Amino acid sequence: MIVPAFWHPARAQPVDAVSAPERGVRQWAIGLQFGPVDVPRGHLGVPLAGTMDGYHLAAGVITRWEWSERMAFTLGVGLPQSGMGASLWLGHELYTGLLRSGRGNIAIELYEDAGLTLGFAGPDYYARHDDVFVGYGYAFGGPLAFGLRLPVGVRVRWLRGLFDTFVEPAPLLVLTPSVESLFELAIGFRIRL
Repeated sequence: MIVPAFWHPARAQPVDAVSAPERGVRQWAIGLQFGPVDVPRGHLGVPLAGTMDGYHLAAGVITRWEWSERMAFTLGVGLPQSGMGASLWLGHELYTGLLRSGRGNIAIELYEDAGLTLGFAGPDYYARHDDVFVGYGYAFGGPLAFGLRLPVGVRVRWLRGLFDTFVEPAPLLVLTPSVESLFELAIGFRIRL
């Protein structure tokens, strides 16, 4: 039975005790994140249409370290958006339980993961600003792009927190080499170590 996290019968455990991972080894998680929706679309990532000019799926490796029952830190590397080059991003996550199953095998949480990103502007930067595609070499070179990530998401923890899946709309405000806004709808999964 799934009950709201804010409703606790007298004999029920608090939501934090059920949905929070065990302290120690299970504080760490690692997984993959994909961006099936990017605005504006770019030319970097996993080509899904079979050609380099077709649709690309942004992808990255993401780690998470739980500091407490309400706060975590995230670190990602890869493509935060198909229109940017290779990047590194760091986030500070605040989260809260929303729903949980009676035995704690499934828990749904809401979170925000605001943070910073640093990487390369990528070849699509020039296509957006100068109407010129400069080549794929700019995925790992060219001007640096520094910006803010402002994702808010929903996470489902499975098997008492051993595994989690998430969906997060992630607006990006890139401040260098020029100010522009980008967007990615990220989906992903992680496993606790």
